Amino acid sequence: MFKKNDNFYIALVQFGVDTFENGTTLDETKDYLSKKGYSHQSSSHFFNEIFHKLFAPHLHEAVFNQNLPEKLKNKFFIKPEAYFNLIQYKANRSTRNAFYVASISLIISAFPFVFNFYLYLKKVFC
Repeated sequence: MFKKNDNFYIALVQFGVDTFENGTTLDETKDYLSKKGYSHQSSSHFFNEIFHKLFAPHLHEAVFNQNLPEKLKNKFFIKPEAYFNLIQYKANRSTRNAFYVASISLIISAFPFVFNFYLYLKKVFC
């Protein structure tokens, strides 16, 4: 079973981004995920569905390059939507972390105010 599906998805997209220049094969992707601790044997249909949703074969040979090198003929490349999903995920995670830091800073900065207010009330009413 997978460690966590969202982590699996992110690992798969990150691998696609890392191998964008040369592309990847299905076997290379499975090897990479196995090294990362993900199992794809028990859910091969799930894996294949996600892989083909995120990656596409090099279909633009006729448009971009008539002489596509042989090493790229059977490779898959990350789709732009998947790459933008990764960017969005990283931005959301960064925003969440910034929110936590800002919240903690606000709480810490409120302590002196509360303490001074307490001392003021103690001085006024005692």
